Amino acid sequence: MTQYIVRLAAADDRPEVLRLQEQFIAELADPLGVEDGSHAHSEFVLIEAVDEQGKRAIGITSLMRASAAPFVCEQVFPDLWDKIDLCAVTGQPGIRRDDLAENDWGYVEKAHRGSRMALLGWAGSMLLAHHRGYPACLGIANQAALARMGSAFHTVGLSSELAGVRYELGLLFPAQIASRMTEIVDRALARDPGIVWRVPGLDGQSPAAATSGVLRRPDRG
Repeated sequence: MTQYIVRLAAADDRPEVLRLQEQFIAELADPLGVEDGSHAHSEFVLIEAVDEQGKRAIGITSLMRASAAPFVCEQVFPDLWDKIDLCAVTGQPGIRRDDLAENDWGYVEKAHRGSRMALLGWAGSMLLAHHRGYPACLGIANQAALARMGSAFHTVGLSSELAGVRYELGLLFPAQIASRMTEIVDRALARDPGIVWRVPGLDGQSPAAATSGVLRRPDRG
């Protein structure tokens, strides 16, 4: 039986993170590629599979801080901030770009797709964003991701085609969807005792307990 470990990537996980990024880019035929040093601006939720062949990283999701210039979505939509009013689309007066993170790099290797690991990785990144205190996260989603995220993903009317796939720009609000993400994690842990959950802020307690704390301001470093 395969065991899955969901945890925050550490500094020595960088080679595995870069390997998964490169695989993702190769699958997408992504013209943007990986910016040199982009990993320094992101926190990665890493998914590892453990079986008779050993332990291997098989998936990642990430939160890119606003200190990364630009966000991936700002490369796809260079005139983004001319076309949307951040305060209006978030309903949060006074919110700034620097208060945001970008939910990016949602990827699971083909051999492990269909196991709902992509959904669990996304839930982990959103619970991490909630724990970090981000009021909103930007993201770009294809049709498969839109179906998975449903009403949690708020499109803003901007779309683009990359490698023949259409992507929508939207916003996610971690505090609003924390309870839904907690349910996803709780169901996964109840269904599969082989899943080990080690996302920061959740260790030693249930996900529900971890999402009830007071939010901090985002780390803009």
